[in-house]
Amino acid sequence: MSQINTYLHVPPYVKEWAEKHFGAPVRLPYNTVEDKMLRRFMDKWPDHDAASDDNTRKEDIKSEVDNLAIALPSTKAKDPRTYSYLGHEAKNSLAESLETLFLHNMWSDLCELQGCNCSLSSLIRAWLEKHGIDFEHEETIRQRFYRLRKKYAQKEVVLHHNRTEHEVNSEQVSKMLKT
Repeated sequence: MSQINTYLHVPPYVKEWAEKHFGAPVRLPYNTVEDKMLRRFMDKWPDHDAASDDNTRKEDIKSEVDNLAIALPSTKAKDPRTYSYLGHEAKNSLAESLETLFLHNMWSDLCELQGCNCSLSSLIRAWLEKHGIDFEHEETIRQRFYRLRKKYAQKEVVLHHNRTEHEVNSEQVSKMLKT
């Protein structure tokens, strides 16, 4: 059976990130939140759309280059040849979940490295390179990171300290020597 896909509208950097980690088309890891969402919302094409079925599918194919292709999983309960429809809100929810996963990955990787002896710009470029994202998105990623950091700071949530591991260990040693 040939692979049946659905297409999500996501920012280009999320598309590049997802394809690097999950393949092209994206094959969501089994039993993850995103996989469960996809399986839950896969459905038969609605009867009222029967007349526009071919047009909708052609529309998906036309926009394939600009969108993230998601491979529909084949299960005993839902054969993707029959259950290949994802409603507009289901697609939006899945796209939002993937973008949130992207942000969590970006935050966890970059936040712990902020104390390094290099600029945030070089850290972001290294992160982009590691995750298969084109450097043209560097400024966008930097702004997403800054905005997220600012939101936490406004709520007085400290998520990292500007100290290297060496400085922390030196402080601990100093305290131990004074006692």
